Amino acid sequence: MSKYFVDTNIFTRFFLQDDSTLSPKAEKIITDCEDGTYILVLAPVLFLEITWLLHSFYKQKKDSVIRILKKMLHFSNFEVLEKELVVTMVSLYENSNADLIDCYFAAQMQSKRIEQIFSFDHHFDKLPGIKRLEKIG
Repeated sequence: MSKYFVDTNIFTRFFLQDDSTLSPKAEKIITDCEDGTYILVLAPVLFLEITWLLHSFYKQKKDSVIRILKKMLHFSNFEVLEKELVVTMVSLYENSNADLIDCYFAAQMQSKRIEQIFSFDHHFDKLPGIKRLEKIG
């Protein structure tokens, strides 16, 4: 089965249904994938980009964004690169006040068994298993 990378704008048009020309095209791409015509490959950065776009440009609330991210993880015939990492990132995001980028860092740290991070961002203090440092000693 053929594989294709997919860009953020396909999901934006699909979920928001805000463009009379592009939204139906996006829906066809996703529906064809779910029907087994091909596999869509999603990179972890796609989840970061769509979250930023939905929050900043489209003013979507966090719970709405989380629903979209979870749907993206459960479509048929989607191959999510580093899926375990992405699932951890989305879970951390859902259950904390940290932004998705910080949750991505925390998920990466967990996967590499690194417990400490240099940061001035206090959101890391609320993420499990992470110790934030501003200096050594």
